[in-house]
Amino acid sequence: MSVTIIAREGSNCGLPVEDHLRLRLEQEEKVARDQLHSARKQFNERMTESPNGSAKPEGSPRIHQDGAEVRRLNRLSTQATTRLLNYIVHGTVPEGYEGVE
Repeated sequence: MSVTIIAREGSNCGLPVEDHLRLRLEQEEKVARDQLHSARKQFNERMTESPNGSAKPEGSPRIHQDGAEVRRLNRLSTQATTRLLNYIVHGTVPEGYEGVE
């Protein structure tokens, strides 16, 4: 017989320590993914501001900034996903997460 404990969001009461870490890694991965999605959306909107696809002179630096932000957030999202998957698949506790409760 197995018992499933359902905790309210933001509450880790009753969960084993390992599940606390998994929840934290899942939340961090979701935040990173959501931020990446927002940055991609902003970049795509900036690219479609001009009907012919060519940026206005003042828009070019913003496009470069948005593109750099997408690349940065893509890297962070990939790192968050890797930490989560390494923990789930291999049981590897990410550096700096030892003793997380």
